[in-house]
Parts: sequence; structure tokens; C-alpha cells
Amino acid sequence: MHRDGFTLLEVLLALLIVTVGVLALAGALGPIIRLAAEGREQSRIALGLESRIEWLRAQAWRGEPCQPPAPGTARRPDGVVESWRATARDGSIELLVAGWVEGRRRPPDTVLTRLPCP
Repeated sequence: MHRDGFTLLEVLLALLIVTVGVLALAGALGPIIRLAAEGREQSRIALGLESRIEWLRAQAWRGEPCQPPAPGTARRPDGVVESWRATARDGSIELLVAGWVEGRRRPPDTVLTRLPCP
């Protein structure tokens, strides 16, 4: 006698395979979401550092020749903290700018650059 359809064993095996696949996908979502959040955070920090460097450049060129701007720290509304210092060296101004998100345990992202004296 020939019957069409699936046996109970085949249905249970297919259900087991689909369940394992769904659990694997769910397990991968956590790290993917965390990495995406870290990427957004680092983008905010990078944009802030770029903006701060441009602001410091304007400050350095606005004052006396080769006079570095004063060091400082600023907290932005989005939670990013920026810290900077500037020193005059060899006919240029060396800027060290660091940025991090308050409350995170990651080391700060830093940028070291030199501006030629005007």
C-alpha cells in the first residue's frame, strides 16, 4: 500500500532543523546589534573630533602666529566627551584631540595632527 505525505519522523526532523536554524540566527543578532551600535558610536566620535580639530585650527589662525589654543574639555549633548591640548613645536602647532562616550569602558579615540604656523 502506497501513501502520499510525510511520516511523523520526517516532520519532527524538519522541525528540528528549522528550530536549530532559527536559534542560530537569533544568537547572531545580539553581536550584530552590538557591533552596529559601536559603529554608530565611533562615527559620532569621529565627527566630533573632526569638528573639534577644525575649531582649533580656526582658533590657532585667529590669534597670534604660532600661539597654540588653550587646552580644554567639552561634553556634547549626544554623550561624547572631547578633550584637547595644543603645543607649539618646530614652526607648527601639534594638536592632540581625544574623544569618548561617557560611561563606556573603551579607551578614547585619539587624533594627533600638526598645523603649520600661518
